[in-house]
Amino acid sequence: MASIEREPLPAGAVIEFCGEHGEVIHDPGGNGRLTVKVGDHQAQWWWTFEGVTCTVVSMPSTSPATHKSEIQELIQMVRDWFAQPGNEGGGIFHVMLEDGNVEQEFADIALEQARQSGDATAIELAEKLAALTVAERVKVCNAW
Repeated sequence: MASIEREPLPAGAVIEFCGEHGEVIHDPGGNGRLTVKVGDHQAQWWWTFEGVTCTVVSMPSTSPATHKSEIQELIQMVRDWFAQPGNEGGGIFHVMLEDGNVEQEFADIALEQARQSGDATAIELAEKLAALTVAERVKVCNAW
């Protein structure tokens, strides 16, 4: 019986291995090594290592929010947020942007906290972050 080879993932897909997220840069498919971006560095991950297999968190989106200029504007908003006095540690966005918890539930929590704060800038930033895919939030977290 022939085994089925895993199809390569496209660049921009986000995978998880043992709780750590990586953005796919290159994937040959199968059980070989993938090149991923983790934080601000590149790494080589095996698809399956010591019996543990990577999982796909999200695939790259083709929505309008993925336009590079919009993502760059959002990255600048994040930088501006952190530059404000009192936000050096990230404030309500710390768990997402500093700790790398980019799943939708964390974006939703930040949005709820922003709305409760009544801060228009926080609300706008939270709404934009919550509208992104996980892969897009990884890009923002890795770039600011």
